[in-house]
Amino acid sequence: MNNLIIGANSFLGKELCQQLVNTNNNVIGVFHNNKNNLLPEITNITVEDMFKISLKFDFIYIISAYIPSNNDIHIKERLNEVNVEFVKQVCDKFSQSKIIYCSTVSIYKDSEEAILENSKIAPNSMYGKSKWNGEKIIMNQSKYSIVRVSSMFGVGMKETTFLPAIINNAISTKVINLLGNGTRMQNYIPVKSVAKYLIKSSKKDNAIYLATHDKSFSNIEIAKKVKQIVKNVNITFSGEDKSKSYHYNNSFSRNELKIKDNVNFTESLKELIEWQIKKF
Repeated sequence: MNNLIIGANSFLGKELCQQLVNTNNNVIGVFHNNKNNLLPEITNITVEDMFKISLKFDFIYIISAYIPSNNDIHIKERLNEVNVEFVKQVCDKFSQSKIIYCSTVSIYKDSEEAILENSKIAPNSMYGKSKWNGEKIIMNQSKYSIVRVSSMFGVGMKETTFLPAIINNAISTKVINLLGNGTRMQNYIPVKSVAKYLIKSSKKDNAIYLATHDKSFSNIEIAKKVKQIVKNVNITFSGEDKSKSYHYNNSFSRNELKIKDNVNFTESLKELIEWQIKKF
């Protein structure tokens, strides 16, 4: 099978490429500017070259996305350009291929109940809205699958979110400070599991899947797991945490894709910690 991975330089893109190569697939990676994370054993091309090629692909994986930062003054324009218009251009270019679209749980309406694949859509962020608009483009394709992903983590991830931030604090200061009482719940899924969901979804008819871990963890649970690996760490509390808790039930996706077990959470966390320790 011929596979095109758009966003091959991302840490998910690299893992996806590796898993496909390991199962003897033909893989071409597409990158924008950075190429430090590309697999050397596959052919990698620029976005510009992608629109020029005449090759036919069985599967197109759209991994790339614009995730805004607080200091970007052109957020709205960039979200539309990358997460909506670019998606349409790819779909128009490869209209005969099956499109596998990596989306986000940020499109769902906030809920105190466990979120399912078919839960109500009501994104409350510009990023979530842009991904939902991207999904609507994908659903107009003749062949597609959409995989909505919760908080993904693993070696090579960006270090701006909660999980790598507390790991870095644990390593460098021996203190993990949590907002409030640490009871806020979040769902974390290893990058290896996400790649597995994407690949398995490519073999199914048009559908939407939810790539989440089988349980959510509170901040204090995560901090304690980090403390077990990084020794002599103190956990402290301050202020108030007004962030919402999130729970998911993806039993439909797990059954449909025949995913019997997720990648071990604790082992994946240990790998991430060991990777971050090496950088100090």
